Amino acid sequence: MLSPAGDDILIIMERLGPVQKKILLLFHGIAAIGLSYNPRQQIWILKQIGREWNKINQQALNRAIKSLYESKRSGIKNGE
Repeated sequence: MLSPAGDDILIIMERLGPVQKKILLLFHGIAAIGLSYNPRQQIWILKQIGREWNKINQQALNRAIKSLYESKRSGIKNGE
């Protein structure tokens, strides 16, 4: 279970843009690789970074589609 500070971090992460999330992911990934001495664990970390990178891309795409959908709906309501 996360501490209250952990919950705050998750809220902050939700507010970041995709580029900012990717930068943080790279920083944390580099730190994790640097702290792990086992090559197997380092490879696992690299795979996780790739998965998270793709997840960030997917979230950004979903957010853009939702935004376009919402703007289209508001245009229809306004008679445009």
